[in-house]
Amino acid sequence: MASTASFQPVPYAAVYSASKSYVLNFSEALYREYSEQGVTILALCPGGTETNFATVADSRVNMSGVPLAPPDGVARAGLDAFLKKRNYVVPGMQNYIN
Repeated sequence: MASTASFQPVPYAAVYSASKSYVLNFSEALYREYSEQGVTILALCPGGTETNFATVADSRVNMSGVPLAPPDGVARAGLDAFLKKRNYVVPGMQNYIN
């Protein structure tokens, strides 16, 4: 599980965004290493999602005004991309553009 934070530094969430960058890069490397053996590895990179993550994490990142994706839509995008043997997916056109 990566994140849109994989693609950018995030103030007040530096370790989070750095660790998600690691997950994305590691997943992409493994995808290339194992794709010839028929193994598919996918990094799912959602943006804000309707969960209690920010509350539990006591996040200082302000997500007010940011549209949140429903978890089932994020999961569906991940499954669809996995079945298409993609190496990563950013669910939601708005997340992909930003």
